[in-house]
Amino acid sequence: MRKRYIAFVFGLVALLMYLALDTISPSKQQTPQASLEPDFIIKGLQAEYFSDEGQLNQQIDAEAARHIPESDHTLFEKPSVIIRKGTEPEWGMRAEQGLLKTDKLLSLSGAVQIVPFSDDKPAYTLSTESLDIDLRKEIAETAELVLIEGPGTNLQAVGMQLLLKEERATFLSEVRGRHDPQASSLDQ
Repeated sequence: MRKRYIAFVFGLVALLMYLALDTISPSKQQTPQASLEPDFIIKGLQAEYFSDEGQLNQQIDAEAARHIPESDHTLFEKPSVIIRKGTEPEWGMRAEQGLLKTDKLLSLSGAVQIVPFSDDKPAYTLSTESLDIDLRKEIAETAELVLIEGPGTNLQAVGMQLLLKEERATFLSEVRGRHDPQASSLDQ
């Protein structure tokens, strides 16, 4: 009887140890780092987005892209974005980093530059440190300092909403600028 009792106790201890080790096994636990692991990495990304009518609408190029399945976000290194109106490129944007959230919201950060592609208007550049773009509505927004530079024009403001389809910008606060109409006509 005593041998059965001892065997039972050893068996119970062995079972408890097995269950305890199984629950703390590193292969079964998901660390916070593992949930941030990408499910794919692309070097030299060239992505094209088409409208419902089948026309090329937007392009995103990047040195590299990583997709994080946990959040369904895509991280870009040195992204370049082209937004088109019909078949013609209308806006170009580039930055040091980008974050695409579920293919609707693109957040650019680090030396963001926005350039309109228009032959009939003077060239200018919008610069800021961060920019959120709703790719479906084609609206870009920032709460950061914005600098606009072009022939004879220098403007700075804090905060901006840019309606890309309408080519209209609204500056939110602390707007300061200088415009020399003579300089823009001399450059042409």
